[in-house]
Amino acid sequence: MFLMGSYYGSSTTRGLTKNQLGGVIFGTNKTTIKECLCKKLFGLPSSHFVYVKKIDPGLPVFLFNYSDRTLSGIFEAVSSGQMNIDPCAWTCEGYKTPFPAQVQIRVKLQCKALTENQFRPLINDNYHTSNHFWFELDHAQTNSLLFLLASQALSCPRTTLTAECKDKLVVNNNTMEKKKKGPRNYPMIDKLIEKLEELMAFKVAQKDTNNHVEQKINFLEQNLAKAQANIKNLQGLCIVPELETCVGPYENKDIKSNETCLDDDQILLVGGYDGGSWLSSLDCYLPSQNLTKSLSSMSTERCYGAVSKLDDELFVFGGGTCGQWFDTVESYNPAADQWTTCPPLNRKNGNLAGATVNDKIYALGGGNDADCYSTVEMLDFDVGAWIPARSMLEKRFALGAAELNGALYAVGGFDGTYYLRTAERFDPREGFWKKTESMSTMRGCSSMVVLNEKLYVLGGYDGNAMVSTVEIYDPRRGSWVFGEPMNIPRGYSAAAVAKDSIYIIGGLKSGDEINDTVECYKEGRGWEMTKTNDAYRRCFLSAMAL
Repeated sequence: MFLMGSYYGSSTTRGLTKNQLGGVIFGTNKTTIKECLCKKLFGLPSSHFVYVKKIDPGLPVFLFNYSDRTLSGIFEAVSSGQMNIDPCAWTCEGYKTPFPAQVQIRVKLQCKALTENQFRPLINDNYHTSNHFWFELDHAQTNSLLFLLASQALSCPRTTLTAECKDKLVVNNNTMEKKKKGPRNYPMIDKLIEKLEELMAFKVAQKDTNNHVEQKINFLEQNLAKAQANIKNLQGLCIVPELETCVGPYENKDIKSNETCLDDDQILLVGGYDGGSWLSSLDCYLPSQNLTKSLSSMSTERCYGAVSKLDDELFVFGGGTCGQWFDTVESYNPAADQWTTCPPLNRKNGNLAGATVNDKIYALGGGNDADCYSTVEMLDFDVGAWIPARSMLEKRFALGAAELNGALYAVGGFDGTYYLRTAERFDPREGFWKKTESMSTMRGCSSMVVLNEKLYVLGGYDGNAMVSTVEIYDPRRGSWVFGEPMNIPRGYSAAAVAKDSIYIIGGLKSGDEINDTVECYKEGRGWEMTKTNDAYRRCFLSAMAL
């Protein structure tokens, strides 16, 4: 980001109401643009929060690069405008961000950046000095920018369309219809752009108000209005540029394609206990950036819960705090950074496990202070409730569970008397559970993930102590083998797989000693310590990769 207070003095806002606000421009420069695009996060100084807070998901946003004075887009807000989404953004780690008025964004339509000569006529009313302008845009200004950016994208021969967009896109005079051909130039749009630029040239340079000029301006404005109506059809497009040929700030040589932040590099950390407090927090851990940022919290503190993912939403169910058990269920939408209450479980349940198979969410095992469960429930969205599914062969409290190749696996746990080394498998196509080979080690409160079509069971409690051992199950061989042990014993930790690596976070080392570390495993490299600080000092939490 670029500090803007010195630009505006005391006048940082245009003063548009929320209904008048059509879009917002954010600032950057050549040193901060990489972080803006990688984190999909834009920010401004706190004095701009008066209008940033008016941003709702779906509002168009743009990025102005002070270094070359270009304007990029088209971006769309996926969160409301908030303070300190990432408190340390655009700083060395640990320092407070100077740009706390922030919004999370996504790329709606990526196209060639506009030069100031191109975009200035569209927002000329916002310029309060020769070089400085207000960042609040009304609806007319926003529509004009959207039109110009999208039109340039459509006429760019280097732009690559996704298959979905190729099916949606055609320009036939003033009509857009379905077409299954590759990208091409669009003469109609090019012609309208020429007329638009001609119109703006008249408005800026022409002082004469004779009838001929006024008639021409009116004619061109009518064409512009028609074109802006057509541009609404472009809002569903998803155009993906080739990084090595893209023009504008995306051409920045510091941005390499393998450094672009992808969804599979995000791990959500849910709830837990930090040694002093039960947590309702939701945090996003980005391993490649060594960054953790806070997201919207759950409605209540929650430990010992289960998580699963369906249609890019996170579902959290069961769990409890300090002897109190829950039947509540919440789902989290990352795009909106919003939680929604879901149908509750059929009974209060903690230390259960969750998994998704064939678009169905399953809650397995668990228990309470008096009993351990072998029961399984399935969330039926058609009925709007959890319905009983086939119970497991054994009671399993604090078990591990995962989906692999369309089947559910349940491993280890505590049956009320003994810690278990047994494992079982449920294939919905068969409709029953059956035993598989047992592990070598008894394990409760272990973590379980899938990597390269193998099950990894990590750490846990063997009846005497927390262990660091790892066992791996290959369903093609039907057998368990020991993997490389972790560096630290862990139980009640959380694990997830991102970019072909396993990350395990926090947990207990012993009876009451909480880990503050993260370990990473990649085949051929073994386990490596990656983080140590208070942000990861928690246990009884859950994790899920997006």
